[in-house]
Amino acid sequence: MDTSSSGNSSDVASKWRLIKLDNTEYAISCRIANDEWKILLSNLIELWCEALTEDSAIRRCEKLNPLLNVNVVNAKKILQEIFDDIPRHAVCASTSSIRLEATISGGAFKFDLNLSKASPQEFWQEITEPLCRSAMEMQRRQSILLNLIKRKDEEISEYKARGGELIRKSIETAPFHEDLFKEKSGCTDSSGLIIDTFRTMMDLHNQIKKPESSRKMKSEPLGSDDRQEMTDAEVAEVKIEIDRSSAKESGRSSRKTGSIDPEESSVTSSGSLRNEVVADNHCKTEIPAAKRSPAKRPRREDRANDLLFS
Repeated sequence: MDTSSSGNSSDVASKWRLIKLDNTEYAISCRIANDEWKILLSNLIELWCEALTEDSAIRRCEKLNPLLNVNVVNAKKILQEIFDDIPRHAVCASTSSIRLEATISGGAFKFDLNLSKASPQEFWQEITEPLCRSAMEMQRRQSILLNLIKRKDEEISEYKARGGELIRKSIETAPFHEDLFKEKSGCTDSSGLIIDTFRTMMDLHNQIKKPESSRKMKSEPLGSDDRQEMTDAEVAEVKIEIDRSSAKESGRSSRKTGSIDPEESSVTSSGSLRNEVVADNHCKTEIPAAKRSPAKRPRREDRANDLLFS
C-alpha cells in the first residue's frame, strides 16, 4: 500500500463522518497507518476498530465476491473509495460489524468490516489526545484574535480622538469586552451537535498535524539558482519609490538650508531611464540609450540592490 510517512502513526487521515447505529449517532473514520487501513468507530465513550492490510482485504474480497475476478478489477481502488465514505455504502451496521456494498460495472461489490473494542490506550491515542491538541490550537488562535481586536479598538479610538468620523453609522461597533463570553451559551445537549463538533475538531487536528516540511517549503526564500528576474514594471516601481524617498529627504534638507528641491528623475512607462548621464570632472555627457551595448538581464535581487544604492 502506497503511503507517505509523516513521522507519526497516522500517515493519511480521513474525515470523520456521521453514521447511525440503532438510532444512535456515531462517528466513523478510516485512515492509512503503517501500510494498513484502520477503521475507527466511536460514540465518544468507547472506540471500536479494525486494522486491514492490503493482502487481508483482498482475500476477504475474494471470499465475499466469488464471481468477481480481483485480478481484473482494481479492488484496492474500490476499497479506498468505499472507506472514504463508509456511511454511504453501509447497508447493515452495528458496533461489531458493518456490511458495505458498492455498485461496479461487474455488479455489486461486497465487503464486511469486523470491529473489535479498542483498549483505553487506543481511545486516548485516537480520540482524547487529538481533541486536546485541537483545543490547544483553538486556545492559541483565540488569544491571537483577542489581542488583535483589542489593538484594533485602540486604533479606532485614536482615529476618533483626532476627529475621525464614520460615514456609514450602520457599521459602527462598540468596543470589545471579554464579558461577552460570560453570556449564556446557546449550545444544546444534542448528541448530533456534539458529534458534529467532534468531527470539526478532528478536522482541525488533521490540519495542524500536516508535515512541517510542506510549510517550510512555502516560507523558504528562493535559492541562488531560483531567484527570479525583475520585470521592467517592477524596476519602475522600485525606482519611483526611491525617487519619492529621495525627494522627501531633499525637501527636508532644502527647508533647513533654504535651497531649492532637485527635480525628480523622469522614468518611462516601461520603467527604464530615458538616458544615462555620466559625470566626469563636473561635465555631463549624455549617452543615448540606442548606443548602449546590450547587457545580460540581471536577477531581481541584483537590480533592486543597484537601484537602492545608486
